[in-house]
Parts: sequence; C-alpha cells; structure tokens
Amino acid sequence: MYAGLTPLGPFAETLLPAPEALAAITASAAGATIPISSRMLASRGLAKGTPVVPLQCVDLRGPGLARIGADARLTTGARAVAQRWSLALWAHPKAPDGIMYRTRRDPSETAIAIFDRAKPKIAMTPLGGLKEPRHAGLLAQILQRYGIAEIP
Repeated sequence: MYAGLTPLGPFAETLLPAPEALAAITASAAGATIPISSRMLASRGLAKGTPVVPLQCVDLRGPGLARIGADARLTTGARAVAQRWSLALWAHPKAPDGIMYRTRRDPSETAIAIFDRAKPKIAMTPLGGLKEPRHAGLLAQILQRYGIAEIP
C-alpha cells in the first residue's frame, strides 16, 4: 500500500505520469499541463490510516540511505533497482513494516510503502472518492500544484 504524510505524496507516486510520458507531452506543446482523465481521478479514493501500534519503517529520506550503503538514486533511479531493494528490505530479519522515502515526482513529499505484513497494525477509515464534493478543495490544490488538466 502506498501512503503518505499528506494526500499529495500518494497522489504524486501513483497518478502522475511517468517522466517519459511527460516529456512527450511537454515536447508536443510547450508549457502544456499534465492531462489526467476525470475517470482516472474518480476511480481513486482517500482513506486515513492510523497505526494501532507504531510502525517500524526503514527511513530512506536521509542518513538511512547511507546506513544501508545506498544513495538517492535508490529512490530516484530505475524502478527495477528500487524494487530489488524493497524486496531485500522486506526480507530482512528485522521484518520492517515498510519504507519511507521522498516521492519520485515530488521530493518535497514523503511516501510510505507499507508491506502487507503490517496490515493488522493499521486501522483504515475510508474517506470517500477523490472527486466527491467534500474533497473539492483538496482536488483543486492537487490539480494546481502539479499543473494537471482534468480531461473527459
């Protein structure tokens, strides 16, 4: 499960297009916004996860990288490399609950990849769909922040 300290991190991590797709958009129309379909936005929901017990996560936002012999390329480089590291951390004898890292597409945001074994440690509260009227302010903030054009 992808989570974050704010809703922006998970949005950036899961819904913003891959850099190569964005390069094609930018190349085709200078200054173009990022197109995301209304249907894609409507298919996403929000939930609040509250740890029942403290989660033990590997923090890859700072010195944690050096402690495991890595650098920022781990969270900004090839996904295949990050996935191999994630598997190695998941398999570590200390059995961490997840990984905290800067999102690839918005490094000012923290993402948390929570491993499946941590599911019983989190109480989830559904907050409804991203396009519901009660989330209009949040959606407007997201669209403006990332330069997204909502398309039919």
